[in-house]
Amino acid sequence: MQVHAFPAFHIQASIRAINGKKHIYDSVRRKYVRLTPEEWTRQHFLHYLTEHLTYPKSLIRVEKIMPGHYKQDRPDIVVYANDGHPWLVAECKASTIPLTMEVYTQLTRYNRKLQAPLWVITNGIQYGCWQMKEGEVQALDTIPPWEIKC
Repeated sequence: MQVHAFPAFHIQASIRAINGKKHIYDSVRRKYVRLTPEEWTRQHFLHYLTEHLTYPKSLIRVEKIMPGHYKQDRPDIVVYANDGHPWLVAECKASTIPLTMEVYTQLTRYNRKLQAPLWVITNGIQYGCWQMKEGEVQALDTIPPWEIKC
């Protein structure tokens, strides 16, 4: 696992109270969503992907519903390549949740359907990034910028 504090962004301007609860503006979904500890991590990671690694917002889906045999899965973030195939799948957890094998297993369960070559788990403090290459899973030291993908 890599230790990583995502770069700061002006999050306070994106927060407002709705019915007495804090909500944050999600620029990918283009709506306010309830600000939970997990959402805090997700928004920081989305900001990192779009503003620092130049991933295009138009190719990102947040909490995409994937029908399953017994229940619906909802990966936190799926980034699609220009050809429409999944490129990256990410699972975000609150900063108090350790990135365990259980979290990694959850991510790989999502990816069985998606078949994205790049996988990320993060709690906003640490992250793990893996890439499927030539049938082998390889741990990466950093999350590749969008230009590397193209």
